[in-house]
Amino acid sequence: MQALLNAGLNFVYNVTYTVDDKAAARDEAIRLALEDARQQAESIARYMGMRLGRVLSISGSDASPGYYQGVGAESVPMDPAPVSIQVSLTVTYELLEP
Repeated sequence: MQALLNAGLNFVYNVTYTVDDKAAARDEAIRLALEDARQQAESIARYMGMRLGRVLSISGSDASPGYYQGVGAESVPMDPAPVSIQVSLTVTYELLEP
């Protein structure tokens, strides 16, 4: 990309970086988010003197990787940044007496 800009290309729009296997990366993000949600819920339940029961509901959404809106020839070099796949989950657990 930088070579094109250096060669005289005036402007580049919507440069997107992505991963080869987005599904696998998304699955891993979901797994990590579920583990984190459970750990947080267990801590909260413990502080309340209770314990976790079954999962009552899960909802979530994805966030697409970012992109550069526009890059001009005067811009800084376009080095690919690490790509992140993000998911946001809300997990509702049943709370049980100890």
